[in-house]
Amino acid sequence: DGTDVADVMSTSTDFTPVTSAAFTATATTGTIAFTGVVTANPISAAIDKVTVVPAS
Repeated sequence: DGTDVADVMSTSTDFTPVTSAAFTATATTGTIAFTGVVTANPISAAIDKVTVVPAS
C-alpha cells in the first residue's frame, strides 16, 4: 500500500545490526523495500541477513 513502516539509520561506520519497531502487515502479500541515501563519497552500504518474524 506504499506506507512506510520504519526508518532506521546506523551512525556507525562498521557493520551494525539494526532492528525496526514491530509492525503488523495489512495484507496477505506485500513488498519490503530498502532504500539508501549517500551523503558523502566514497561510501558503500550493504544489507545482510534480513529476518521476518511472524506474530506470536
